[in-house]
Amino acid sequence: MGLGQILYPENFENSINLEQISTNIEFPNHLNHIELNQHNIEYEYPIDSIWESINSYEIIENYTQNTPNIATLLYTPGVGIGDPNYWDYILIMTK
Repeated sequence: MGLGQILYPENFENSINLEQISTNIEFPNHLNHIELNQHNIEYEYPIDSIWESINSYEIIENYTQNTPNIATLLYTPGVGIGDPNYWDYILIMTK
């Protein structure tokens, strides 16, 4: 059902360990934003609220100054549309 163990990557950096900055970073218009819609369903990504959850981290500021690509993926484990309580929004940033 897609709710099992994550095998790769083995771990993620906890956001509590990331340096924060004193101002919020605006969503950069110059980024190439790609929506990876794996289910071919009509769905609007709440990119504003997703961005708000990460826009005060130094690593994000560095990323937006140096990298032009960002993608959003709505991960919906289960069969069909599924239960939104188990959905995750994943931002993929490449160098």
